[in-house]
Amino acid sequence: MGCGQEYFYIVVRKAGEKAMAVKTVVREGENIDEALRRFKRGVNKSGILLETRKREAYLKPALMRKMKQKFARRKKF
Repeated sequence: MGCGQEYFYIVVRKAGEKAMAVKTVVREGENIDEALRRFKRGVNKSGILLETRKREAYLKPALMRKMKQKFARRKKF
């Protein structure tokens, strides 16, 4: 690995809120693919990707209500 410690790190800042961060340290003798898989799992668990996709485009309040109702119906069954 070398002298320093290698890691994956992502920070997402939201306007007016604290930054969300995920850090995954590559363990001694660990394959880079395994570390990357752990990093991706951490990003998914933290909800960073979900939040950024949600903020990609503005949704009108009426459309947002319709989507919430649709997901509620889907969860019900």
